[in-house]
Amino acid sequence: MSEYVFQEEEEPIYPPFTGTWFVENYPTIDHHQYAVAFGQFLGNGIHPDTANELAFGLHSAISQISDDPFDPLRVTAVNIFDRLNEMNYWEFSALEDGDREPDNFVFAD
Repeated sequence: MSEYVFQEEEEPIYPPFTGTWFVENYPTIDHHQYAVAFGQFLGNGIHPDTANELAFGLHSAISQISDDPFDPLRVTAVNIFDRLNEMNYWEFSALEDGDREPDNFVFAD
């Protein structure tokens, strides 16, 4: 029974705010915890709420874009997500001294 007790130190499953709220309350995305990822997803036309979930590393949010796996916007989101993952973006950003500045993450076609 004890394995079902909630652990307080667990990370939240979802972001602490929605992307729409963030965009409405901040003049730039620079203060977002994962500004590089959020900016990449937003800049490619993904809805702010979905972009926010993807920016926090929630791969399941890709299904919110479209049910069609060949939808161009969904393919773009998958490519961005995969590229960030290849660069260990979320692991690097989670470090206390991790530098999430855009200059440290170069996207190339």
